[in-house]
Amino acid sequence: MVRTFLFTDIVGSTGIRNHFIQASGVHQGNKRYREEILRPHDQRIEEYIRNHEGKVVSTAGDSYFVAFRDARRAIECAVAFQRSLINDPIPVPQVGGDFP
Repeated sequence: MVRTFLFTDIVGSTGIRNHFIQASGVHQGNKRYREEILRPHDQRIEEYIRNHEGKVVSTAGDSYFVAFRDARRAIECAVAFQRSLINDPIPVPQVGGDFP
């Protein structure tokens, strides 16, 4: 049986999280990061994974490891998710570094 794997990661997430921590302290900064960045990201990506019949294998921090029955579903999921971020971005502070 052949499967296609999709790996995701929020680019610059450490810098984004650190921005919230510097602005609000460790406890409140982590909470704001989870509420303003991670939760909207996770809700959205999980919806797209479900809609494209993917199966989450594991998660770690802001990363997802997902299996699909075929490459078409994986590609369509990735493209749809990226388009959703273009059309309705999750507001992210400008923090410099490797974050565009």
